[in-house]
Parts: sequence; C-alpha cells; structure tokens
Amino acid sequence: MNKIFLLSFCFIAITQVFSDDIFAKKDYENDGLFLRIALISDWEKTINEWNNPSFDDTPKIETKDIYHHGELMIPFIVYCTNALDKEGKALITYDVKIIKPNGDIYVDIKDLIVIDGEPPSGFGMFQQPLGLKIENDDPNGNYLIEIIIFDHIKEIKVPFSLGFTVNCD
Repeated sequence: MNKIFLLSFCFIAITQVFSDDIFAKKDYENDGLFLRIALISDWEKTINEWNNPSFDDTPKIETKDIYHHGELMIPFIVYCTNALDKEGKALITYDVKIIKPNGDIYVDIKDLIVIDGEPPSGFGMFQQPLGLKIENDDPNGNYLIEIIIFDHIKEIKVPFSLGFTVNCD
C-alpha cells in the first residue's frame, strides 16, 4: 500500500527511459524568481543543515536518486522571490505527479504550499513538504516526478521533471 503523507513543520514532479535532463536536482531562475528542487531522503539531516549551515553559511543539501524499499523520497524546494502583493506577501504553490516505471500514476497531488505569506529576505524553504515512502511492493525501475510550480503574483508556472530509481535487488 502506498504511504503518502505531508510533513507538518512550521518551517520555514513516464516514460520507460529517462532523457539526459532528468536528475535529482533542478534549478530555475528568471525575473526575480529562483527555484531549486532536490530529491532528498533524510529529512532531519536536511533540516538540521538548513538551520545550521556549515562555516560558509550555505546549506549543503544532499540529493539522492537511487532509493530502496523503506526509504523516504522528498522533493525539497528552495525559493527566493521578489513578487509580492500589496500587503508584501508571496503566494507560490506546487503540484506533484509521480509516475511508475510502467506508466501508472503513483501520486497526483495539487495545490501544496511553497510560500503563502511574507517571504524571507533571502532563500526560503517550502512550507508544505510531501514525502513518499518506497514500499516493498513498489517495482524496481525509473520513476518520473513532474512538479509544476505556480507563482500566483507573477501569474507564471514553471514545470520541472526529475527522476529517481528504485533498486531493491
């Protein structure tokens, strides 16, 4: 059985073959909007690094693209935006679709929150994370993640395609 859950914290996206541009990390930067999506598996370590960066004050986010049964896969989103409404607030949401190696839809969740409110002065971490636990009956192979991020103030959408492999041999 698939176990999908939203991680609740106050913190502050098939084909059978992957193309060369699908990895465990993607960036977007244009007109005052920066987005980075990285696939991670260790939530606590990532949050600890985010809150206590190394000596150069840049958090080191470990990405992962090969998973085994029982592991957690989290698309981790970092953002920076200059698009604010009249009250000085940003509104960025995201949709996530995960597709199994056979083309079946594994997950299709819409309207998760990246930021809804006053953004930090620098980089921020998304407000509503999604975690997927790799279950024993999940097939080996390449999974596609399609994430669409919507900046509601700028009225733009930014599609991302990432991938990961389940290898439980």
